[in-house]
Amino acid sequence: MIQSMTGFGRAVAGRGIEKISVSIKCINGKILDLKIKGLDLEYSLEKEIRDLLSKKIIRGTVYINFETDANQAKPDYVFNENRLKQLIVAASAIEKNYSY
Repeated sequence: MIQSMTGFGRAVAGRGIEKISVSIKCINGKILDLKIKGLDLEYSLEKEIRDLLSKKIIRGTVYINFETDANQAKPDYVFNENRLKQLIVAASAIEKNYSY
């Protein structure tokens, strides 16, 4: 088993807006200090992650960062005047034919 207390790792899973990246960085320290950032996790899930890591890591400062593509800016929408006119004509036809 490797005994070093320093290291870095990164993993990516999923695709598109369902993609998540997790990076972990460990540095030397006298006590175990877990720092989880990136997502607002439910308390029970964060506790489960902390418990899992504390079984494997005895000491050191551990930084865990979660990232998702959902955090990226959404594309700007473009106003389509022709499409709006078509919708207005369709709504008028529906109102004319089906309103009582």
